[in-house]
Amino acid sequence: MQDVLEIVKELISSFLKDRKEGKKHLVEWFLNSVMEEEAWMKISPYL
Repeated sequence: MQDVLEIVKELISSFLKDRKEGKKHLVEWFLNSVMEEEAWMKISPYL
C-alpha cells in the first residue's frame, strides 16, 4: 500500500495543477478511505 504521505503529496500537486481535477481526486481518495475503514470495521469481529 502506498504511503499516506505520498498520497497527500500527489493530491496537493494535482490540486495545484488543476483545481477541478484536484478536488475530484481528493474527494475520491477520501471516500475510498472511508469505505475501506468501514469494511475493516465490519470484518474485524471475524478476524
